[in-house]
Amino acid sequence: GYEDAVSAAPHDMKALYNVGKVAYKQKDYQTAKKAFTQVSSSSYASTELKEQALFSNGDTLLMQKNVDEATGAYEAVLGLNPNNAHAKERLELIKKLKEQEKQQQDKKSGPQKDQEKDQKDTQDK
Repeated sequence: GYEDAVSAAPHDMKALYNVGKVAYKQKDYQTAKKAFTQVSSSSYASTELKEQALFSNGDTLLMQKNVDEATGAYEAVLGLNPNNAHAKERLELIKKLKEQEKQQQDKKSGPQKDQEKDQKDTQDK
């Protein structure tokens, strides 16, 4: 697992990245996040590998419903590679999700406000 990969080859970031990928597939998001975070902040990882780790970390954070942290991860990907189309797509997706959430919350608060207003009107009469 994670500890084995780190102790076996502390500088082999590709191996650690793969540990993260396996953990992600197994829905072990804590381990995945830990692995991807370590790879993306390691001086031993290539820029390309850091980019992949940041992107995968973004996906992991999304799965954990950490939308703001995921946004940060995808923005960091674009910081390394402004042409990463996948990161741009994810950011668009997040924007849509946030808009949908906001609309749902507006809907939730909308009718209730009207009901409160109706009750006040009734009391005034």
